[in-house]
Amino acid sequence: MTDYLRLALVFLLAVNPALAFLSFLPVRNEAAPNTRVPAAAFGAVLAMGLYLAAVAGAASLLDLLEVEPETFRVAAGVVLAAVGARALLPPLPPYGQAPAGWRAGIYPLGIPLLAGPAGLMASLSYAADEGAATTFAAIVPALLLAAALLAWAPARWRPAFAMIAPLAAALLVAAGAGLIVTGVRDI
Repeated sequence: MTDYLRLALVFLLAVNPALAFLSFLPVRNEAAPNTRVPAAAFGAVLAMGLYLAAVAGAASLLDLLEVEPETFRVAAGVVLAAVGARALLPPLPPYGQAPAGWRAGIYPLGIPLLAGPAGLMASLSYAADEGAATTFAAIVPALLLAAALLAWAPARWRPAFAMIAPLAAALLVAAGAGLIVTGVRDI
């Protein structure tokens, strides 16, 4: 597997579009797709901006914190594993009724569903190792897929997403463990 595909897979697991769909559209919120499109679009743009800032400033942030990339890789792995493990537990209460229209793109879509701790930590770590351009290019497909599902996926897909979300979370735990081991080995 190429480095780009590996990164794209990690970001797909970190964003976890199935979990984002389940979290944003709980059973009692049957918002029609035409009301979800502005929120999904705004959330994706906001998340892309946050990821772009993270990858562009990764080296500067690590220098400011006086943290070596290898050490940060361990920390990012811990966060990925913790977020993945949390997603395997019983679900948290839904984020509640989302604000109307594009405002839902800020919260809960943009932050924390699309640009959450796992994705942002991974973006900082991978940008330090793989470069900002490659890392950002690997983030974009996950965000576009998540935005498309959030905007247009029908509610009847909920059972499929309920099966996919924990599998992605379990794989995120494995990816986090891999980052930890790689970081420790490189230290």
